[in-house]
Amino acid sequence: MESIEGFKEKVDGLYELHSVVKTMKLIAGSSLGQYEQAVIALQDYNDTVEVSLSTFFRGVDLKESEKGKGKICLIVFGTDQGLVGEFNSVMKEFLIMDIKNDSYKVNIFCIGEKLRSDLEEAGFVLKKTYEVPNSVKAINPLVGQILLDVLSEMNVDGDSLKIYNHRPLNMSLYQPSVKHVLPLELKWKEKMKRNKWPSNKIPQIIGRKEEVLFSLINEYLFVSLFQSCAESLSSENSSRFASMQRAEKNIEQLLDDYKSGYNRLRQNKIDEELFDLISGFDSLKK
Repeated sequence: MESIEGFKEKVDGLYELHSVVKTMKLIAGSSLGQYEQAVIALQDYNDTVEVSLSTFFRGVDLKESEKGKGKICLIVFGTDQGLVGEFNSVMKEFLIMDIKNDSYKVNIFCIGEKLRSDLEEAGFVLKKTYEVPNSVKAINPLVGQILLDVLSEMNVDGDSLKIYNHRPLNMSLYQPSVKHVLPLELKWKEKMKRNKWPSNKIPQIIGRKEEVLFSLINEYLFVSLFQSCAESLSSENSSRFASMQRAEKNIEQLLDDYKSGYNRLRQNKIDEELFDLISGFDSLKK
């Protein structure tokens, strides 16, 4: 049977572990809230970009972009942190299933060293890898650098661009998703065209239409990429929050079990001492 001292050491160790897990859960919850707020704050800017595109498309004849002739650029978000379950492996399998029938040259821009390793093991050759941002402030420079690198590799008119990231479903679940960013599909253009300008003073296009469209597409790409990055980080932290929550409950259950065992052992020790005392007293009486 384990000694009282042994039980006490285990209980003390569990209390320390519980404190660490609780702190990590609070950090994950705080980070999760920041990334969720970043997505919400971006919505106003996204609305401005969309109504600007709607104004542009109302002034031009819409047609379907050519598909199947250019190369494909893929931006894939992963994580380099632990305690997030199968975050990277799920994304890897999702990517494999999505592009398995593609015969075009694929250029992959990967966010996360651990995901890079997983993708290379699966046989992919990556164009470039980036560090996962560790704060909301770090998203902006990352997005800017990715856009510079991606746009230098592709033709906006003919090539394709997809963004892969996890999207949060609730405080503990997420799912992989893909967004077809380029080429701009006819249905998407028609949807943008139906958006109304917020006032009666409709702006006019100044300068070459190609240059205006390129500038608007750059803004559209920035918003799409920023949103995907924030969603991925939000999913990562929601997964970590759920893991810490489960760990906290398990530790609390263990603490209850060990404290009960400690109390039983302590009571047995007291009973033994009392029995010895009574036996000794009886011996003296004789």
